[in-house]
Amino acid sequence: MKTIQSIIIIFSFFFLVPNVASSQGYWVYFKDKNNVEFNPETYFDSKTIERRKTTLGKDWYDSTDYPINQIYKSEVSKIVDSIFFESNWLNAVYVETNTVEVDKIKELPFVKKVEISDIQMQRASSCVQAKKSVSEREYDIYLQKAIHDNKEFKNRNISGKGVRIAVLDAGFPGVDKHKGFEKLRNENRIVKTYNFVKNKENVYEKHWHGTAVLGCIAGYNNENALGLAPQAEFLLALTEYSMKEGAKDEAAWIAGIEWAEKNGADIVTSSLGYMNPIHYGNEMDGSSAIAQVANMAVKKGLLVLNAVGNEGEGDWKYLITPSDADLVLAVGGLDRKNGIKINFSSYGPSVSNKVKPEIMSFGNVFTTSETGYGKYDGTSFSTPMLAGFAACTKQAFPNLTGEDLRNKIIESGSLYPYYDFAHGYGAPSAKKLFNADSSNNEIEFTLYTDGEFEYFLTSNVTIDTMKKSIEADTNQLFINRKYYSDKVFCKFEDEENNISTYYVFTPESTHYLRFDISEVLSQSQYNKLKVFFNNKLYTFDINNDTKTINNETEY
Repeated sequence: MKTIQSIIIIFSFFFLVPNVASSQGYWVYFKDKNNVEFNPETYFDSKTIERRKTTLGKDWYDSTDYPINQIYKSEVSKIVDSIFFESNWLNAVYVETNTVEVDKIKELPFVKKVEISDIQMQRASSCVQAKKSVSEREYDIYLQKAIHDNKEFKNRNISGKGVRIAVLDAGFPGVDKHKGFEKLRNENRIVKTYNFVKNKENVYEKHWHGTAVLGCIAGYNNENALGLAPQAEFLLALTEYSMKEGAKDEAAWIAGIEWAEKNGADIVTSSLGYMNPIHYGNEMDGSSAIAQVANMAVKKGLLVLNAVGNEGEGDWKYLITPSDADLVLAVGGLDRKNGIKINFSSYGPSVSNKVKPEIMSFGNVFTTSETGYGKYDGTSFSTPMLAGFAACTKQAFPNLTGEDLRNKIIESGSLYPYYDFAHGYGAPSAKKLFNADSSNNEIEFTLYTDGEFEYFLTSNVTIDTMKKSIEADTNQLFINRKYYSDKVFCKFEDEENNISTYYVFTPESTHYLRFDISEVLSQSQYNKLKVFFNNKLYTFDINNDTKTINNETEY
């Protein structure tokens, strides 16, 4: 049998294991909102009202928007030292107290339940690499946009204009002075800011992380936009205390997304996540408070993107909340070197077997630092790259609801309708979004009775050569880029589309490959082999000896 030299990934699904520990952070949930007055016309930003009426119709607000009962809050405050945050959507307040006081709170007649909140904050980012030459910078910027076919947006004059993006992060130092955000400031497109840690408007402090994230959407290096939506509007929310304050960070995040929705956000992007001990293992099913609120935001018309996490090489390996929420777009990272999942990017699925991550972008980018620029690693940065893509999609299709916008982006994925739990549906493409993509290559297959499978590409793999002239001193640099259309994705499924095993292959120069699948075939329930290559999905029904291409049966 021919030796396989280019197998990139072989993974098997297995279940998650819970790990729960104690904490002093609690959510206190109330039974009702009796005797609460609310005027939505004065409470919401005009952009929120317009979006909600357009996407939700006559029922554009409901009881979840009403504020909590302040008498209830006051009674709780008599028992605990302080109440840090309140959530209208959850009808709850976040407190930090002890078990004795919790027992007293539970006895209050208007309290529905008290839940412990014990988590750890995870920033989905890694180290900053060394500075690069001008030409290398230009190449990095070019590549991180080209993977999403940004020229298609440019040709249509789409750059996120009029779309409001909320960035929830750890701080934005330097954004008020950095040259890379000069256009953003001069055009007054930072609409509002709020520091939920210090209860003030100034967010230009604390961690550089948010500065780098914002740069991936709207930053500039000279006249070169770093992201896809440099003309978008922004709401900046500082929601992180520290890596040691996980439960309080989660509460601040919840307050931040409610604030963002109230103030006219169309899209929320977050490169923060939460995991053990309470949101760990089999609780990654969308049941956490933060995941519930994220889902509610989408139901109210927003699109929410969250980094899937950087746990791929660790003991945990899987996604972090709120990426586990059904309606959140969980974003994973690709490696620029080979176009597949970068090693640190977390895996899916969620416990409820939902496809996670759904979409991908490069996990290593060039973006803004606090005082300059740098090369950063992490799904923290693939996420805002796709927030820019989402803003452009929203500009092109302004009347889409949050859920419809989510589906539109998924359907533009480079692998769609194929998916696996490492790559989701692939990297969204502007060409695919506007049905401007085409390809003709096909694969011939043979499935042998001894459990071996081979394919042969019927024509040469298309190599799309891009040339970009870059002035670096007096020289010109010509860049050739090979698209990742030469990858072959394979998976085995049962009749209910549950995945057993999935693979990624790179054909050798002969475009020929044969590999052993006898072990999978011995599990009789996994009778479907699905193969994706060059925008075509091939499905083999092993039991019935049939093959379909894009759902059309051939034999």
